[in-house]
Amino acid sequence: MKASDFLRRRGSLVLSLCLISVSAYCQAKSADAPGPENEGGSTLLPIRKIAEVPAVDGVLEEEIDRAACWSSPFVVLGKENAQINGLWEGADEKFIRHAAKAAVFSDGKQLYAVFKAPFPADTPPGEKDSVEFFLQEEAGGRTWQVLVDTAGNALFFSYEDDNAEAVPWTGHDAKTAVKVNKDHFVVEMSVPLAALGMDSLPADGTAWRGNFCRSGVSCGGHSSWMPTGQRYFVPSLFGLLLNGTEKDYFGKEIRTIAEQYPDLPVIRDRAEELQETVRSIETFRASDVEKLTQALALLRRQAVKLQNEGKTTFIWKGNPWGDFGPDVTITDKEELRSISLRAPRGARAIGAFLVSNLTNRHNMFTMKIKARKDLLSRIRFREGGFVQDRKRVFPDAIFDLPLGEVVRQAPESTSLIWMDVDTAGLAPGVYRGKIDFVPAYPGFQARQLPFELRVSEVDLAEVSIMLWTYQMRHTRAFELLKDYGFNTSNLVSKWFAPDPDENGNYNFDRLDQEIEAIERSGIPRGEIRLIANLFLPFWSEIRLPDGRKVSFGDPGWKEEYGKRLLLFRDHLKEKYGMDYSRYCFSLSDEPKDDPKTPGTRAWIVFEGAKFLKSVDPNFRTYENPCRFGTETDALYPENFDVLVPYLPRLEQCESAMKLYEQCDKKIYTYSIHEKPTSPLVYRRLAWKHMRHGFRGTPFFYNLFHFSGDQFMSGDADTPDSKRTNDFGTVYINSLYKAFGFHQKPEAIKIAVSRRMESWYQGIIDFKVSEFCRNKISERKARGEDTSAFEKEFADLAALGASASGDMEEAGNRLLDLAEKLLKGKE
Repeated sequence: MKASDFLRRRGSLVLSLCLISVSAYCQAKSADAPGPENEGGSTLLPIRKIAEVPAVDGVLEEEIDRAACWSSPFVVLGKENAQINGLWEGADEKFIRHAAKAAVFSDGKQLYAVFKAPFPADTPPGEKDSVEFFLQEEAGGRTWQVLVDTAGNALFFSYEDDNAEAVPWTGHDAKTAVKVNKDHFVVEMSVPLAALGMDSLPADGTAWRGNFCRSGVSCGGHSSWMPTGQRYFVPSLFGLLLNGTEKDYFGKEIRTIAEQYPDLPVIRDRAEELQETVRSIETFRASDVEKLTQALALLRRQAVKLQNEGKTTFIWKGNPWGDFGPDVTITDKEELRSISLRAPRGARAIGAFLVSNLTNRHNMFTMKIKARKDLLSRIRFREGGFVQDRKRVFPDAIFDLPLGEVVRQAPESTSLIWMDVDTAGLAPGVYRGKIDFVPAYPGFQARQLPFELRVSEVDLAEVSIMLWTYQMRHTRAFELLKDYGFNTSNLVSKWFAPDPDENGNYNFDRLDQEIEAIERSGIPRGEIRLIANLFLPFWSEIRLPDGRKVSFGDPGWKEEYGKRLLLFRDHLKEKYGMDYSRYCFSLSDEPKDDPKTPGTRAWIVFEGAKFLKSVDPNFRTYENPCRFGTETDALYPENFDVLVPYLPRLEQCESAMKLYEQCDKKIYTYSIHEKPTSPLVYRRLAWKHMRHGFRGTPFFYNLFHFSGDQFMSGDADTPDSKRTNDFGTVYINSLYKAFGFHQKPEAIKIAVSRRMESWYQGIIDFKVSEFCRNKISERKARGEDTSAFEKEFADLAALGASASGDMEEAGNRLLDLAEKLLKGKE
């Protein structure tokens, strides 16, 4: 089985071991736990020491079975539907009763894991049933993955970091084996420690983060030791694998905290009390582990509070893009001293920081700006709101603050403050100012934080790109999302191919409303683009003058529909001066099958493209293929003017990627990410385009899509609904099925998200890259040698696209390159 086939089949379900700190563990455990109806057990699992790793043959030796410290039964999530944007079906009780368990051993040279997976008598394992194993060398570092299915196929992958894509790994003498028995199957695997960069096991008391996962029909879909929700690779939610005993682990962690704060006697005394508690426990139960974990987290918070005794608030940088809750423990040793922002003109400079209320009282403060008048109106503050993914809480939504500047905080909680500055039309130069934090209640301290903004001479108003996502077809949406520069509408067929009225006239009023709405959002008329969605054959039904309804393929449809498209063309040209380059026709959605087979969607889109060219050979056609690796791959670049492939699958097919990188068409892409996805994944989409040489922008599914309560992922529209997937990057005060835009337009309000802001930062990066490529082209046209500039650009694109690359650094260096190209410097 090929790696790409496995990943396409069900994504990257993972099982990992991660060397990380206990503070991250405490955060993860407090954020997510199994529900009572499908209860998990202890989140700690000791690695048993043995003299020699047993033979890896799928036969579980009795001695190993007796000696194992078995995990608690896996928590069964349920079944994922095969649709690309998925549904989830709840777990059946019989699968919960037959949940798997796992254990880990080591002889000091090999790491050995064994899975014991029972299955119901009426649901034996299929060929796609599997278990998985991950190993991460250090927090956020390289990760190794082993996947084994019940047919005995083993796949090996590695990841640069927690947000990286999988790449093949040889396995380095790893061994795997499977044996399917009457009522259960066993999977064994061993990996040499040397292959993981280790000479031996780390010291006793060391905790690795890990998880065990199982998927397939025999377990009802997906299950794992530590539940991670619908996205399995979430290291912050994994459990801990202990090298040694629970006593070793908790004793070591308590000593570490005491040593970190030698000048705090209270912490030292409390640490000794906890050590005595640890020493008194003979056999650790799940409840003991939970209580001690909570005690460690409390001890850290107390230490931070005492270290900052006398302070009521703590302003710190932290990681605004990270995964944390409102009770996150402060990790920065020193408070934030200043904020430094840099951006090109025609963009938004984004800065973010955290403010912790150190008291046990409610806090409220106002942020007042002191700066030049031309800067004051351009600065905006917002607040990061915490949402929920099953039982995990993390920041995502970004809300407007009361009065634009007032922050409200619960006792001993942390707020994420989002600051951005609009640089459109702002003169290049350095702008300085100060933020005064004015407390509303007695006893809280006033604070002041200096900031600096550097505005580049590079003006992104010079860069013209086509920018859209799904759902950008509602007039109110353009106004609400005007900060993001969306200039393209996805038209439905009734707007560009309307039925005639009773007098036989074709009315384009709804099309005009759409174009006018885009103009009102601040987009110049000359920058407006349109995607006309024929969506054959579903949206293309029309009524002929004699009253008959016809659709694609019916007699008379081509003649009448063609006439309407020519009227659409002429209307755009005469009223808006819009030529062929500013609109295109989308034939249908996600063709996956053989275009040579009549009636298939792929056949329909190719026939539709022929029809469009027969109406007007200058009409531009758009298609978004989502399956790759067949002989039909080359047909799309050859036959369509605008290509929008599904990026995750395209990147898994080397031959198709080469076709798209080398073709002369402008390539856009789309990706699908659920709400819990790391925000930085959205920014990296733009850097991937730079690396691949794509000149079109990336977009994603989607803006407003959520099920049930949009602030709680994992719930459903109705009690009997199976739909639980949340994709939306924009929160809206409406029901999903109406997308909110069928209410009174003036009643609609939105809040964006960190993911949306991250994607927008990527769009700024992409515009800077287009600025660079345009300047390089101008130099080439003058006969200059641009090889040094091109190499620098390629190196930066590779840095930003790399999963371990620092996009902030890459973005700053890309802006440096743009400034050199602008000023004529080598």
